[in-house]
Amino acid sequence: SKLALAAVYASLRAEVANGTEARTATLVLKEAALRGSVYYAALGTAPSMNAPDGVTVELHAAIRDRSRGALVYLVKNRGRARDVALDLRVPSALSPLLSESTVDGAPLGTALRFEAAVGAPSPSNAHRFVGDLHLGDGGEAVVSIAYRAAYLAFDDWPPDQYRGVDVPAGVAAYDGGTLAFSDAALVQLPEVDLSMPFNVVTLQSTIIALYVGT
Repeated sequence: SKLALAAVYASLRAEVANGTEARTATLVLKEAALRGSVYYAALGTAPSMNAPDGVTVELHAAIRDRSRGALVYLVKNRGRARDVALDLRVPSALSPLLSESTVDGAPLGTALRFEAAVGAPSPSNAHRFVGDLHLGDGGEAVVSIAYRAAYLAFDDWPPDQYRGVDVPAGVAAYDGGTLAFSDAALVQLPEVDLSMPFNVVTLQSTIIALYVGT
């Protein structure tokens, strides 16, 4: 299993190096499925044995580097065919690349409506992708939202600049109000040297002190 995981990671790195966005989401989902199979094999069970009737949502981050990547949502339906309403929120610090974003596995013509965040990029501001999917029994849809990370304003940086930004859970509503949530994700942002103003002030103060003292 370790060799298989290493091969998947190597394939993902090669795909990212080639700049092919379309297959990056597929490789990330394959890697996640493989991790799940290794986990359930260790437990001596299988996910299908515990899969309830309904809809599940998974969120995976395909990060190319600190400046670009994709948020990949895997929506699975178990049981009868049903309509699923998605509500996906992307922090405004991540600027969606609509031309590179895709919806796979859903009926032809399915599209999500994009609602841009208002105001400057900040951790509390978010873009929205909303729309309806029709999934049959055992149907799956993959929503891949490509993004380019933005530099935050000085006042909007969190106390720990290296922590990144939180991507909230994706929400799927079905069967008249039943909700399914994905996990949240943490995405790194391009870093700036926030200590530089202190360094500049210290250097200038030192020069002035040396001038006055001599």
